[in-house]
Amino acid sequence: MEIELRHWTPDLGWSMPASAEKIHRADLVFIFGSAGLLQEGSQLEDLRTRYPDACILGCSTAGEICGARVFDDTMVLTALSFRHTRVAGSRVTCQKLEDSREAGETIGKTLAEKGPDLRHIFVFSDGLNVNGSELVRGIYAATGDTVSVTGGLAGDGERFASTRIVWENRAESGAVVAAG
Repeated sequence: MEIELRHWTPDLGWSMPASAEKIHRADLVFIFGSAGLLQEGSQLEDLRTRYPDACILGCSTAGEICGARVFDDTMVLTALSFRHTRVAGSRVTCQKLEDSREAGETIGKTLAEKGPDLRHIFVFSDGLNVNGSELVRGIYAATGDTVSVTGGLAGDGERFASTRIVWENRAESGAVVAAG
């Protein structure tokens, strides 16, 4: 596996830590940032160009972690290239708490159908409109207990007004995204 880490600030744009390496091809890209920056979207469009074959997903945060530091109003991405692992993605709309389990079942079923060798699901969901426990119950209902699940709920700093989920090159509220 190869890993590329990048940090975006308004002053410097995208930069890489001195110890980081640029990878040739990414299979999976995680992007985290402030809700406002993700909604604005110009940096997300750049990611599709930079990583044309990758599954790109992420969410808004209550602070971005890069190395040993925590930032506000920036973006952090981790691009991964796997030697032997296939990655598939899935996105569903979930705008009401009571739809969380069904959204999880849809995510789990969709990813399970994309390959019988599914072993892990990494999921991000809207932090205001999704019940995380019910979402995970729905995923396990669709996949059984042979698949592990990790991920989290999107944040909005200290505002709790609107969170953003990133799928490919856009950010939106009321969604659940996953990579399997």
